[in-house]
Amino acid sequence: MSQAVNPAMIVLARESRGITQLDLAEHLSITQGHLSKLETGYLNVSPDMLTALAKELNFPESFFYINYEVYPAKTPYYRKHKTLPKKELDQIVAWMNIHRFHVIQLLQSAEVEYSPLPQCDLDDYEGSPAKVAAAVREYLKLPSGPIKSMTDVIEDAGILVIPFKAGSRKFAGASMEATRPNYVILINEDMPGDRMRWTLAHELGHLVMHRLPSETMEEEADEFASEFLMPTREVAPYLTNLDPQKLAGLKQYWKTSIFSIVVHANRLGYLPDRQYRTMITKLAQLGITRTQEPPELAIPRETPSLLKELIEYHSKDLGFSPAQMSSLLWLNSEEYLQTYKVKGNHLRLVQAAG
Repeated sequence: MSQAVNPAMIVLARESRGITQLDLAEHLSITQGHLSKLETGYLNVSPDMLTALAKELNFPESFFYINYEVYPAKTPYYRKHKTLPKKELDQIVAWMNIHRFHVIQLLQSAEVEYSPLPQCDLDDYEGSPAKVAAAVREYLKLPSGPIKSMTDVIEDAGILVIPFKAGSRKFAGASMEATRPNYVILINEDMPGDRMRWTLAHELGHLVMHRLPSETMEEEADEFASEFLMPTREVAPYLTNLDPQKLAGLKQYWKTSIFSIVVHANRLGYLPDRQYRTMITKLAQLGITRTQEPPELAIPRETPSLLKELIEYHSKDLGFSPAQMSSLLWLNSEEYLQTYKVKGNHLRLVQAAG
């Protein structure tokens, strides 16, 4: 632990609570300028101010001393609505950094068995994300047909899927490197099961294709997700003569949204643009849109387990008490218990490090 307060941790704590600099300054009875200088390191944090910050932001004082490199908003990959407010985005990025830090801490005493992901240069696949998706399916030795559990595929690659209460459906998911080769994917825990699967496939596309960001990366990740979840050679025979009833059946089989099936059919040329627009209109009249589909067709949400297994390994196998786990993760005890409540004894992937 550093002997001086890390100003970046003040910002991280504040943004994780969804509090603006002006609001926090008012709660602390100081000027915004004073708080700004604390957050940028131009002023030292006095012991009394540290106590006030810890109380106001609900983090232990030790949290603010962590020598941790906070990743900026431009580093992760996002599936988000363009109108997601900056404050909400900052809060998501803050919690992603906190979870990333927790993963780094937990992996000091445990290892996760995994199949490392390949890194695929699009140029080696004729610029086709669909060809990358086919290659990744083959690399992961996935059987033909629908993927039974996207969460299992992701977690078997050593990637921790972390549900997050975003408070807005405008956020779908984001991924960030933790400790090579492990990553974390933050997903909106309130999204439907089919959208969750799509988001995980989309983020997987980023992780295997996009070491550097580009203007076309979101479209490429979408094309990857389409092919990964619905391989062309298998789904193509069913994409002709589409109607709402047939689409409902395809949704149940492939476990992806009706809208994504229609877009996939259009991309592959089985639903030309004019028919595509007509189909979108027909579906909208039935109440089926990009964000809303009939509840009776809902795909069950998958339950991530790898992070819980790591927590449980520390608490049961290594004998960490709740207080010690809270200290390890630099959280107050109540928040630790709320965030990482563990049930069951199943530890399929976690083993001791070293």
